[in-house]
Amino acid sequence: MKSANIATAKNQLSRLLKRVQRGETILITDRTRPVALLCPVSAADDMVARLIAEGAVLPPRQSSLDVDAFLGMPRPRLSAKQSLAQAVLEEREEGR
Repeated sequence: MKSANIATAKNQLSRLLKRVQRGETILITDRTRPVALLCPVSAADDMVARLIAEGAVLPPRQSSLDVDAFLGMPRPRLSAKQSLAQAVLEEREEGR
């Protein structure tokens, strides 16, 4: 299995993805510590199915994002003196 550090992956992503399209799996490392795998989608599907079967991960509870419900959620009200970042932080403190 080929490995690449984060800097190489960032700078040569297109080249690495071409190798993945040919069926290779590439290990991405951060200071020699494995952090991610680039693998063909079919291999990823098999990996996820295996992890679900082993009980290591849980499948999503709903199949997809309900866009209408998401867009219908209340938006933060901003005053002239308040930034969006401040509004988001306030919402987090309120538990929303």
